[in-house]
Amino acid sequence: MEELNIPFKNNHRKIYLLWALYSIVLFAFATSKHLLLGSSAWDLGIFEQFSWLIANGKLNTVSSLRGITPLQDHFSILLIPIGLIYKIIPSTLSLLALQSISLASVPFLIIRLARKKNLPKYLTRAIVSATILSPIIFLANIANFHPEVVSTPFMLLALSEVENIRGRNYYSFLLLSLAAKKSQVLFGAGLAIYGFLKGKRYRSAMTFSISLSWWIISSRFTNQSGDYIIDRLGYLGDSYLQILITLLVRPWSVFEEAPIDTIFLYTLGLLLSFVILLGSKSWQALISALPIYLTNVISSAGTHRELYSQYSIAILPFLVVASLDSYQNIIKGSKNSFKRIYYFTIVISFISFLGYSRIGYYPSRYFPRLAESREFHKLKSNIEANSGILTTDHYAAHFSNREMVHTIEDNDYKNLSRYDYILLPNKSIKSSLEPATIDQIIKQSKDFKFDCFSANEHQIICSKKFIK
Repeated sequence: MEELNIPFKNNHRKIYLLWALYSIVLFAFATSKHLLLGSSAWDLGIFEQFSWLIANGKLNTVSSLRGITPLQDHFSILLIPIGLIYKIIPSTLSLLALQSISLASVPFLIIRLARKKNLPKYLTRAIVSATILSPIIFLANIANFHPEVVSTPFMLLALSEVENIRGRNYYSFLLLSLAAKKSQVLFGAGLAIYGFLKGKRYRSAMTFSISLSWWIISSRFTNQSGDYIIDRLGYLGDSYLQILITLLVRPWSVFEEAPIDTIFLYTLGLLLSFVILLGSKSWQALISALPIYLTNVISSAGTHRELYSQYSIAILPFLVVASLDSYQNIIKGSKNSFKRIYYFTIVISFISFLGYSRIGYYPSRYFPRLAESREFHKLKSNIEANSGILTTDHYAAHFSNREMVHTIEDNDYKNLSRYDYILLPNKSIKSSLEPATIDQIIKQSKDFKFDCFSANEHQIICSKKFIK
């Protein structure tokens, strides 16, 4: 049997160095996508405007992009400390850095957890490699910004503390996980199931009670943003009871909105990196992930079944714990067998990353916008910080650090007197706007004393003030 020697056991400096390196890699991809105009007002722009409002003491001010106040969206209490960080470093990049650092901490928390379980070093390396190469982390990081993605380490730590006799840390991590978003109640439900299956029935009951209470409280604040369940599962019934009855009586109804092939590809993408690491003792963590997984699978929103979204990030901690549990109390195995697991995991995880990560979008979608992005950022530097902006979805993600910014795509731009600038893509470049729509806005802007002209070969600016 291999010596139980956890990698980097006495070399914390190397761990921190690798953490920093991984954070930089994640940040570089997220930042380059953003700077190359790959971000959108939904959701990076919205959450930056929320953060800007909180940072400027406007917690109860309605967001121009979302039409509700920051806490009325998802009752994300975590946005308050994020807003304080944003106040210190008021930049979109500070949000992307925070998210990248948070996600980069997950593999190195795994090393700590594996050390507690006394796992062999090659198994530890295998789980770390599967996590780093999992498309879930990469995609969640570049898919704009979301508080629940930032809370991923808290979810993993909450799961790791389920069997700890002292509950202070456990409940702290549970509350921090729930604070990210109203829908984190699904993670709370999964955590309660995991505790129950681990024999912690009192803790399980408390977890479920706290999570349900969180849902009830947050629902009172978010009633203006709609009902999360009815919005996604309304095709199954008009009420929670009707939805439940439909699922019990006619479960095949979900295939009307969720084709079997998309469910299969989604499930494969979730599991592929970890498939070799899962064993007979993984079932408890896998079952516990079902509240999140099943909600994604039966949702009418196809984005729930794409890894390129934030909806799957809460499943990742369960997959990590399932892998750790699979080798708990291991007493047999040779060094060569653990090595094979490690190398096979790297190969399969790499295949999974290439197949699901959309890394090809960088040369095909983002890099071709380099010239456009250069001209855009030059133009942006000449636009006053406190001005009202009307622009497109992708441009708006760069103007969210203000109280008044609207996207043309939401069709709520008729009163042009609210704006100081209107920024449009040139009709000759590919964009979300039809040339006829651009012409219409330019024509309307003249009635409000705007002066419109081509700022460069990529953008048209309409302004009440002179722009160099």
